[in-house]
Amino acid sequence: MIPLVLYVCIATPILYFTGYTSEDIGWISYRYILSAQAQTLGTILAVVSSFTLVAAQLVTRYGHLLLRRILAPWVFWYVVPFLIGIVTPLFLLNSYFELWAARLTLLLGGMCIILLIPFFIAVRRQLSMASLIDDLRITICDSSSERDAKHALKSLSTVLLGALKLGDYETFNLGMECIEQASQTELSGERVLMIAVEIGLMVPRSSDDQIVMVALSNMINKVSLHVYGGEDADVRRKLIGNLADIYGHLKSEVISNSIGEVKVIQKLGVEETTHPNNGITRECQRLLYSVGRATMAEFAVHNELPIFAVSALGEIAQACIAKPVSDGRKDIVAVSIREIESLGRLASNNKLTALVDIIVEQLHSIEEKLVVYDGALSRAAKGAGGSVQSDIGN
Repeated sequence: MIPLVLYVCIATPILYFTGYTSEDIGWISYRYILSAQAQTLGTILAVVSSFTLVAAQLVTRYGHLLLRRILAPWVFWYVVPFLIGIVTPLFLLNSYFELWAARLTLLLGGMCIILLIPFFIAVRRQLSMASLIDDLRITICDSSSERDAKHALKSLSTVLLGALKLGDYETFNLGMECIEQASQTELSGERVLMIAVEIGLMVPRSSDDQIVMVALSNMINKVSLHVYGGEDADVRRKLIGNLADIYGHLKSEVISNSIGEVKVIQKLGVEETTHPNNGITRECQRLLYSVGRATMAEFAVHNELPIFAVSALGEIAQACIAKPVSDGRKDIVAVSIREIESLGRLASNNKLTALVDIIVEQLHSIEEKLVVYDGALSRAAKGAGGSVQSDIGN
């Protein structure tokens, strides 16, 4: 508004008090100027439109969701005064016109030129990845609409994936800082879950980039702290399930940086056995199984990770056995037995004899506790241990 106010204050007296006074000369001059205005503004509009389309193409390299950032309604509102400034002189040239109308039209034409200043400033800001990411962070944290926050998170995820594709690590780091700042605010459980889901989408596509995976792992650690927060049970269950999917794609050296957070999940799984039908414990089991399976191939380097996963699954089973019998707790014990057996078979296939011995010992310990708890589960644990031992023998 400041350039427009200055323009009107300066241009109005010049146009109205220093113009031609001779009618014959004035009409000819004004007709010539009006014709030139229509042509000039038409050319400028064509150039600006081309520039805007090129700018939109540059931004959409980071994802099509960003298209509306450049081709937004404010861009089309900028076109309106240009169209008026082009069409009006053409109508005036077609017939007799009042001198004040010509002067007003010229004033409008000059205003169109002045409007290019804020237009290019706005486009420059919209093309800035730092500005874009900051706008998305504000929407994620402060928007009262879950729909707008979800769209902002989708856009941010698109920017991060686009940055990785283009090798633009500077933009990627800005995006990760944005997520970190958002995770430190008082977000609703649904928004925390949305952040976790978007991170989960990036992990499989970045598994070969160690630098990126470490950054994502640090972000996962921050998000995973919310599973012990005040969110409702359903959100926590979904969050742990999403983390389970993520850990299935991480490498041992990355997971080793998150062992503290995995221990939080293990503790939560044990505590939630007080609710025999609660899905949180089941998702904790799935996460621990993912950790064990993902780290099994590098047992020689990171042997504590699969051992911890096996012992954590066993601890969840034994926590159920120590509580009153229920169908829900029986199911949890059965899942632990199946998952420990599956890890044992994988260890047998990889000829990890030391790990197989630990797994068989864990199954034997569960079997002994199950004797007075449930005979069928006790036999299942015994059969699982025998199956794993026979696999290593073969």
